[in-house]
Amino acid sequence: MSLPQRARSEPMDPQRQIPNRTQHVSFLARQFGKLRSFALEGLLHTAMSSLAQVTDAKTGHSLGQNVEAMQKLLHKLKDGVPEEGLEARAFQQILDLKEVDGGILDDAHKLLGRLEEIDRKMSTGAYPDVAELDSAFDQFNKFRLRTSGFLRQVEQLERDWMADDVNALALRKHTAKALDELENLSVAINMVAINASVEAARAAQHGVGFKVLALEMHRLSERSHHVLKAARKAIAVS
Repeated sequence: MSLPQRARSEPMDPQRQIPNRTQHVSFLARQFGKLRSFALEGLLHTAMSSLAQVTDAKTGHSLGQNVEAMQKLLHKLKDGVPEEGLEARAFQQILDLKEVDGGILDDAHKLLGRLEEIDRKMSTGAYPDVAELDSAFDQFNKFRLRTSGFLRQVEQLERDWMADDVNALALRKHTAKALDELENLSVAINMVAINASVEAARAAQHGVGFKVLALEMHRLSERSHHVLKAARKAIAVS
């Protein structure tokens, strides 16, 4: 007797289940690298403008443009990037990890504040003197060193997480395969229960006990199906 096909669960897409922690940490690394570049270019422009007493120093962008670019980057780190699925909460969780130097964000804000202050002065024609430039470059150098250390830390963190994700994916694949085998067993039990019910009906009153056993087997199959369905859902969202 053929058994009606039971609707199977939708196959899980293993790639979809991999956490996007590495995506967040890569974004953080890129943004701090950009912050360092924008700050250095802005300071070079400031130094050249101050020494030459001109506002059109040929260093690429003006200090104000670089300050604006840094503001946008820090805004992304604060609020996330929704269109890319990057959350500010995830950024903060990464910066809070003991494996990385989370104080880099505070240093970035302090450096931005210094550059904003210099930009405001320059907009009124008050160029910084040598001492002020030295102080600004010293603050930038501290940020540069901290950024370099941070980038090394997040590179290692990314490698570790990618290894974890590969291991988790392999475990999910093995678990899914085991659930497939259990599902096949559940179907087989149900088939035996149906055939047993047919034989019990043929035996009439002599098959009453057999019929009860077949019914219990059928119930067991249904229960196992629901348990397996719940297990598939659990590994799909883990």
